[in-house]
Amino acid sequence: MARLNFNKYLPLLVLVSGLVATYFLQQAAFTAAHQVQQDNFAYQTREIMLRIKQRLMTYEQVLSGAKGLFSASESVERDEFREYVANLRLADQYPGIQGVGFSLSIPKQEKFRHIEAIRKQGFPSYTLRPEGERDLYSSIIYLEPFSERNLRAFGYDMYSEDVRRAALERARDSDKPSISGKVKLVQEAEKGVQAGFLMYQPVYRNGSPRETLAERRANITGWVYAPFRMNDLMQGILGNQVSNVDLEIFDGEIATPESLMYDSISDQNQSATPSYQSPHRLDIFGHSWTIKLHSLPAFDASIDTGQVKVIRLTGILLSVLLALLVWVLGRGRAQALSLARDMTREFRDSEFRWKFAIEGSGDGLWDWNVPDSTVFFSKRWKEMLGYSEDEVGNSLDEWAKRVHPEDMAATLATVQDYLDGKLPIYQSEHRVLCKDGSYKWVLDRGMVVSRTEDGKPLRIIGTHTDITERKNTETERSWLLKIIEDVPDFIATSDMQGRLKYLNKAGAKLVGLSGNVDLVKLEIKDMHSEVATQRVLEEGIPTVLQQGFWQSENSLLHRDGHEIPVSQLLMVHRDTSGSPHLLSTIMRDITESKEYEEELKRSNAELEQFSYAVSHDMRQPLRMISSYLQLLEMSLVGQLDDEKREYFNFAIEGAKRIDQMLMALLEYSRVGRQGEPPTLIDSRAVLDEALLFLQPAIAEAQAKLTINGDWPRIMGSHDEVQRLIQNLIGNAVKYRIAGRIPEITVSSEMIRNEWHLSVADNGVGILPNQIERLFKVFQRLHTRATYEGTGIGLALCRKIAEHHKGRIWAESEGEGQGSKFCVALPCGGGG
Repeated sequence: MARLNFNKYLPLLVLVSGLVATYFLQQAAFTAAHQVQQDNFAYQTREIMLRIKQRLMTYEQVLSGAKGLFSASESVERDEFREYVANLRLADQYPGIQGVGFSLSIPKQEKFRHIEAIRKQGFPSYTLRPEGERDLYSSIIYLEPFSERNLRAFGYDMYSEDVRRAALERARDSDKPSISGKVKLVQEAEKGVQAGFLMYQPVYRNGSPRETLAERRANITGWVYAPFRMNDLMQGILGNQVSNVDLEIFDGEIATPESLMYDSISDQNQSATPSYQSPHRLDIFGHSWTIKLHSLPAFDASIDTGQVKVIRLTGILLSVLLALLVWVLGRGRAQALSLARDMTREFRDSEFRWKFAIEGSGDGLWDWNVPDSTVFFSKRWKEMLGYSEDEVGNSLDEWAKRVHPEDMAATLATVQDYLDGKLPIYQSEHRVLCKDGSYKWVLDRGMVVSRTEDGKPLRIIGTHTDITERKNTETERSWLLKIIEDVPDFIATSDMQGRLKYLNKAGAKLVGLSGNVDLVKLEIKDMHSEVATQRVLEEGIPTVLQQGFWQSENSLLHRDGHEIPVSQLLMVHRDTSGSPHLLSTIMRDITESKEYEEELKRSNAELEQFSYAVSHDMRQPLRMISSYLQLLEMSLVGQLDDEKREYFNFAIEGAKRIDQMLMALLEYSRVGRQGEPPTLIDSRAVLDEALLFLQPAIAEAQAKLTINGDWPRIMGSHDEVQRLIQNLIGNAVKYRIAGRIPEITVSSEMIRNEWHLSVADNGVGILPNQIERLFKVFQRLHTRATYEGTGIGLALCRKIAEHHKGRIWAESEGEGQGSKFCVALPCGGGG
């Protein structure tokens, strides 16, 4: 009887036990779902932090490229900078950056000269902002794109503001990139103001040392920089990927309302305590940000409770079925065991899928039932292609119709090879269509998890990884390699021991190598003569290790033994630890230019010799003509009327004028041919000697002469520099306006290792369109009746300046406005 009662209540006992077990299982699943949600929040936090850091490092590389532009050029002009930044395609390649600019460091004594120089570039209203006297200024002189809101930054002195100045000084003193604290950009208008910050890279004077703090401060020339508006930057970095969390970024290590720079959900009601929150500190480029993330109700509600429902329903169903099994146990033990085995297998499969989804690392998941061609696609798989949970079905066609047509054949062949057992694992790289019509490159991987008794696949589970960025990088590298191959110059790389790693086609052809040469057996020294190799080892390698590059003329050795003159650029590339690990060299064949240069030297020598011979040999007969005309005039003094006497005077004056021109030509041809080596000369003493010769003319004109500046000692030819100064001051005295006392200012100053001499006057002035004619031989702007002269004086000045590796130019506002003649000569060398 007791046995019967037990059997009667046994189904109820099984049902209750099953329900209790179901309750505890669903609680465990709910806890696991919360843990998954916590892991998802932590993963999203790490991903956001990583993206922000990677994007800022990418922008740092953009500024490093701009810094390289300045390092590779003596002077970067505005058009060059505009073209360089335009080629970066900032809006397409680097969303969030407002532009790339250059801020010039300006000592106090150069302020007004700098303003005048920029105004002459076509910006008449340019000035430094804000106004005021400071020991050191900076000015934004380049900022591209140079339009819209960026125009407001032109001329702004970032050194005048504390936050910007701190970042500028940090970059200058460390020779490393630096970002500023929170600022209001000068580009901001009255509406839609965003918090901003700036990133700086220091630019030093080319070739100057910067190992010590004092050297870096002394040799700074400016900063390349980029301004950022936080809302635009974060939109460019994250897009709409933080819609279910609130991202806050604070300037510094303490989060306060005043230091808030960005809030992704600024108007979100935060009265309720978020389920998940995570504060972090981001240290980058010498500055710290505090980053806070809070989960929003949408994120909290997105917890995946599907497994809980599956367990609940499965448990209840299993409990009821088990109770029914016990109740109908008499119908046969084999049938009951079979039913229990089927249900247990389904439960185990469900549990396996759940665990697999939890262990996913952000990749999309798929589960393919091979016999019926149904596929389970995870939520992440769909999100990667832009789809919501219910927009993709569970058939194999959903995958097949999204594979790029050009990739379909190869992908299907890989799948079939794996199913046939020819491959140990399924792995394929192909393009997949996204919801927005674009394609993403994915790495598809999978493996069989269950088979039939005869070994045929029943179930395959795999992952779906986005590799678009890697593929784009590979494509860019292949294009870059193609460009290098097409360059007509010799381009090669080697290790630090000189073993060749790469040589382009043009390089191989230049030295006579065949296309199938074994690079492993070659060294860079095999392509140079012993002398050229020794020069690279003794001069090139030490220089490139210290400065990063070495540029010089050298020679390549052809396989047939003849040498090829080349211009060579040698560069060193360092690994992440800063150690040199690779050398690259670019060499250009300059055979034709060398031949042309030699021919030009011969031609110039012949012309100079001809000019010297003509001017020297013609003077003697001219003096004879002039003397005999004077004797003839004296012998006929009583027989000449006024008209004939005037004819004699014209002839005598013409002979004298030709003699003066020949003397000037003789002097012109002698510049650079005197044979005297350059010596260290006192520029003030040379000036005093020139003034001694000019004293009669200065006294006759009653000219007022003012001498300014410091007069340094320079290397050069004493006689030629004296002639240069004497001609410039003499012209200022001669080309005066009648009735106006000449006022002449002679100034001297040192600018970046150059001696700058200027002679300014209040004389007749020059039309702007006539300035280019001034320095040409026999070019005169005035008739001889107005002002005497040969038309060679300024041409002589130009030749003297160029012989000293300098330059000369003139400035004038127009006729009657006076003029200014300027000369710049290097202090360290003469001709």
